[in-house]
Amino acid sequence: MANPTTREEFKDYCLRQLGAPVLEINLDDDQIDDRIDEAVQFYQEYHFDGIEKMYLKHRVTADDAERFKKADFISTKEGDDGGVTFTISSAGSGYTDGELTLETSGSLTGTGLQVDVKVSSGTLTEVLISNQGSGYKVGDVLNILEGGNTTGTITINSVESDSRWQNRGNYLPIPDHIVGINKVFGVSSSLSSNEMWGFANQYFLMDVFSFTSGYTFGHFDMSYYYMIKQYFETIDMVVNAGSLIQYRFNKRQDRLYIDVDTERIDEGDYLVIECYRALDPADWSKVYNDSFLKRYASALLKRQWGQNMIKYNNIQLPGGVTMNGRQLWEDGDTEAKMLESKMISDYMLPPLDMIG
Repeated sequence: MANPTTREEFKDYCLRQLGAPVLEINLDDDQIDDRIDEAVQFYQEYHFDGIEKMYLKHRVTADDAERFKKADFISTKEGDDGGVTFTISSAGSGYTDGELTLETSGSLTGTGLQVDVKVSSGTLTEVLISNQGSGYKVGDVLNILEGGNTTGTITINSVESDSRWQNRGNYLPIPDHIVGINKVFGVSSSLSSNEMWGFANQYFLMDVFSFTSGYTFGHFDMSYYYMIKQYFETIDMVVNAGSLIQYRFNKRQDRLYIDVDTERIDEGDYLVIECYRALDPADWSKVYNDSFLKRYASALLKRQWGQNMIKYNNIQLPGGVTMNGRQLWEDGDTEAKMLESKMISDYMLPPLDMIG
């Protein structure tokens, strides 16, 4: 079928392009599936017909609001270049088996360091810092307290001030089919046009009153009002206080980070994102009939076929036929690279430069 609408039809079409069933195509089914997946991914990431622009709405849940108000601390472990690093001087004995959080003592200047320990057969097998404390010096030997017949000890190797960093959990989970986000709407603001007492609404109400009142009828200037509206939108974008807000997104993380004050994200709020979603061929069968995708997948399969046969170079077969696996690989590689270059020049959406 020249117009495939399913994955199996698409696979058969590509194999026929390579000569099946007249020729035996030396490809494993897993290799065929891998190359088709690779072609579809390339198509979705670069071809303007591989994605669709859409708007998605999300209601902020209690977990979302709680996550925005917390901070994730990056703890320092043994061997890290952190606030305090150490080695275990003595594993001790007589500790209670299990996982415990224990205090330390022994430093003349430092206080507050706590450790998470794992104990097996009464001795310390693993020690991790749970609280850095402060005031420690290189060479301090600390006793690990509570429960040891013979006290275990650790020796401080290095101390760096202000080494703990924190990262806010200010993100929302994003579906994995989202490949890009343009705008985020919905965070409240004193300047936002969707608020009753915002600048834009108040200006609009005043001008509507002027337009409808008999005293000033006919003095409403639509072009001036349009320019004022654009000015308000510019203020929103510059001060990051309106519906267009600061955000970060990486499609490999499936997380949308929203960089706003934590008090502006509340349970029950709605956010809307303007985004691009990859078209899944399982849902949109016409993707399999795209002319570029059919040619590109066939080229990848030809290159894979050549890779499988590359050691057979100028091998003479019965009947005078010569097998040249390297030539088959080079043909497939040339076709694939030509199509990739054509994708960038003809089918990819142009990058948007910042103006102003």
